[in-house]
Amino acid sequence: IVCEVWGCRAEKMLETGTDIIEGASPRHYDPKRPLRVCWSGLHIGKKALPLLLHAIDRCQSPLRVELSVLGEGQETGRWQFLARSLKSKLSIKWLGRLEHSAAIAEMIKADVFVLSSLQEGTPAVVMEALSLGLPVLCHDACGMGQAVTPECGIKVPLIDPQTSIAGFAAALDRLLLHPEDVFRLSQGALQRAKELTWDAKVAQILATYEQVLAPPDGVRLASDG
Repeated sequence: IVCEVWGCRAEKMLETGTDIIEGASPRHYDPKRPLRVCWSGLHIGKKALPLLLHAIDRCQSPLRVELSVLGEGQETGRWQFLARSLKSKLSIKWLGRLEHSAAIAEMIKADVFVLSSLQEGTPAVVMEALSLGLPVLCHDACGMGQAVTPECGIKVPLIDPQTSIAGFAAALDRLLLHPEDVFRLSQGALQRAKELTWDAKVAQILATYEQVLAPPDGVRLASDG
């Protein structure tokens, strides 16, 4: 993210990084089976899982979506009731709160990761999804809107609930009907993860210090003789 500060070009940095996961490879989605979607987070209002539930219910593709929901919280009961009430009778696995290693194991099984949150920083789970090679569907807002690019995911405008539902539904239909996009975005996710590693951030900080501390063009320091 580049901006102008005090007449100089400065680059903002996301506060969250990731690590490269050995063995992670691009996803190959076979449309003969359901598209495996993973969602993870606290079950509270601002995480907005109902947006995704309504979006899956609205998908136009005759192909199916299989949703795995990780986490728990005060909204769990209401969200489960909503899922049961939708006309499409969503295929959902409610996995509850898992240890980190078990949560990662569930994410590995997925074809795509969805973050429906309305308000976040830069969620660590998005970084983990990218490092696993998962395309990310999210709102074009907050830190996730900066971490996710068109090369590694699909971003939905954050305007109102109906816009979000329509956007997520369109994104899922696109992946259901064009399985090659899952592979392409998965490749992009692995590349984006490399750009967002902690080591990459260290290199970026060092390069910035060197740029700031470098003498102006044409100025020779005393130590230069």
